[in-house]
Amino acid sequence: MKNFLKIALISFPILTTFTAQANVFAPLVENFKGSYLFCVNEKNTYKWKWAAKNENFNNKYKGIKKITTHSEEWTWLKGSPSLNKHFNIVLDIKHEFQSMNEAKEFCEELKNICTSQYGDDYSLVGVSSYAVPGWGLVSVRYPTPVVETESTAQNDYASETEPLLGYEVENIKSKTSSCPNWNYKEFPNAGGAKYDVERMITDRLFSQKK
Repeated sequence: MKNFLKIALISFPILTTFTAQANVFAPLVENFKGSYLFCVNEKNTYKWKWAAKNENFNNKYKGIKKITTHSEEWTWLKGSPSLNKHFNIVLDIKHEFQSMNEAKEFCEELKNICTSQYGDDYSLVGVSSYAVPGWGLVSVRYPTPVVETESTAQNDYASETEPLLGYEVENIKSKTSSCPNWNYKEFPNAGGAKYDVERMITDRLFSQKK
């Protein structure tokens, strides 16, 4: 029941997305595929501020369509709503980075946006609005480290994903982690996207129509 309630919490924006049947709604649908970045004070996580637009960040990642930010006054990240293994809401950045270090560098870029605007204490990041109601984490993808054997990865994958088998984001070739936040301050961590919420909702919709 607890898990179902958390899934239901984020159903509304997703259902709104799926109501767009015609091409005329495409721009509106695209707006729901992302959230605004905000900065959190590491010494007092009740203190937070929206991250203003950063031209250096925009210019660096504008060539990657799955990360592209809006040209407005706030920092916008593209992605889809997912759940991590603790069923916290996360924004899943669909782009897969080439390595864990590259994914970590992206998270550092987000951190730098915050610290450059609000000081070193604002070193934690999150997202909110549109795809992620409430406070959500930023989830990044990267290849499974080569030091991990395939058999070990397969066993971990099977055991950790059993509760929602069929909706997993991770697999034996790809890992996820959340950018440092109020729950997970180190990188890598266990806060990355685990379950695809969009797939859950669409499956539920189609099953009800049958």
